[in-house]
Amino acid sequence: MFFNVIKKSYTLLRQNLVILQPLILFMLIMTITLSSLDNIQKGISPAIVVLAVCCFCMIGAFLAGWYPLFTKVIENSYNTSSTPQEKAYMSIQTLKEFLPGVGNYFLPILLTMILYVGIIFVLSQFISILGLKFIGLSENINPDKIINVLSNSQNLENFVKNLTPSDHSLLLKWDLLILAISSLFSYLTMFWLQAIIIKTKNPLKAFIENLKAIFAKPFITLGLFLFYLTTNMFVGLFSGINTNFIFQLLNLFIVIFLTAYFIMVNFVYFEDYNENTSPRRSNSFW
Repeated sequence: MFFNVIKKSYTLLRQNLVILQPLILFMLIMTITLSSLDNIQKGISPAIVVLAVCCFCMIGAFLAGWYPLFTKVIENSYNTSSTPQEKAYMSIQTLKEFLPGVGNYFLPILLTMILYVGIIFVLSQFISILGLKFIGLSENINPDKIINVLSNSQNLENFVKNLTPSDHSLLLKWDLLILAISSLFSYLTMFWLQAIIIKTKNPLKAFIENLKAIFAKPFITLGLFLFYLTTNMFVGLFSGINTNFIFQLLNLFIVIFLTAYFIMVNFVYFEDYNENTSPRRSNSFW
């Protein structure tokens, strides 16, 4: 099933590249919106708070409209008798699902995002407590100093040069702790939004459905997750090879394609799991 999901997801996305358009447009809008930060006074201010809330809601609205396109693409793929012209037409018509999706899923997805951020905050506190207890800090490795050096590239360069071997070891342990817990969290929530779209609009029930899908075939879902992590690692290394504009533009297109691809992977798996366990869907909020 692992290779079937990987192959089917690629085929569906390749045949429906039109669903990349909303992502590209949204990235452009967010870039323009965030560029206004340069004209806002630094630090926590009402303008910063309003902008942050607006961006958060914009992300929720975008996901609410964009994610249903993936289910529509999968639904269209079941019509195997369609001619190439009909398939092309259905692919373009998929974009019409965007605005109805915003109306149908904005609130549940926004609530899910709030829960997601809340869990991340709790996990960050847990990581801090766990790290302080079992790893500890040093004179060079402390939160205040790190925040200070991150604000200036020259300070960061000097900070790295002054690190001792024991400091490097300490940083590595903190990195491994953060990576382990964040990866586990990402794995345990990998189908949460898919469950909102396909199974139920209730965020808490969707989270349970997400866990059921993960543990129904844990080796397959873990394989998909590791495939995602490995691919992201290579893309990150690829992006650092060259700072040339053309090279970075190519890397941006790769990132956009892979973002849509792995979302499609999750939808294909969850759709298959859902069809095998409960063909009848429930879209009620409660």
